[in-house]
Amino acid sequence: MLIQEWENCELTVEDFQKELKTFLSFYEKTRPKSVLWLQENFKFQIPPALYEWIENDIVKRQYETGLENLAFTVSSDMLSHLSVMSSFEKIESVIQPNFFTDRNSAENFLSKEVIIKNKLKYTVEKLDNIAKIEVELNFDLIPKVILELNNIEKEQRFIDENIIKVRSLTVREMGVFRLIANGYSSKEIAIKLYIETSTVDTHRKNIIKKLNIKRSIDWFFIAKAFSFLD
Repeated sequence: MLIQEWENCELTVEDFQKELKTFLSFYEKTRPKSVLWLQENFKFQIPPALYEWIENDIVKRQYETGLENLAFTVSSDMLSHLSVMSSFEKIESVIQPNFFTDRNSAENFLSKEVIIKNKLKYTVEKLDNIAKIEVELNFDLIPKVILELNNIEKEQRFIDENIIKVRSLTVREMGVFRLIANGYSSKEIAIKLYIETSTVDTHRKNIIKKLNIKRSIDWFFIAKAFSFLD
């Protein structure tokens, strides 16, 4: 559990953003499952213009790193506290925090939540060519599960749209593609496959044409979808 506490001092927008960036850098090094913000001394009304920035640059990055539980104690300044609540509610955040009047209650809740969320039950029933899955889990995990299901659906759609292109690759081109996607240079691939560097470059051009690769990131997307990454 990572616990952060605001000091009793005036904040500007720049101060506020700087503090959250500092917090995020520390969070990404420690990667806790739970975060508690002690807000008793927090006196800053978050402007609505910052809501998107907080969600995309701070909250989502924590969520994607593994944050499961988020809690706040209530600020003595009610307008500041309401602005914190609004920053999550108005933007429909990926994670909804819990609010407590004191630190002990918040810590007890977060400790229990970590234990509860580790318990997930599911059953799988095969029905001809499809499967029916029933899942029993903590309610707070639902947004995360839905997000993962949406990602699976998007990836499957991507596979369906590109499978004919991938199958058009020769065995040699497939091997070269796998090595490129895993970060090997043309020289390294040539040595590994006992071929000339110019031959590797020819294969690379053919792969780009067949798969309609336009950006460097396209190599990664295709490799990830078709399990070419080591």
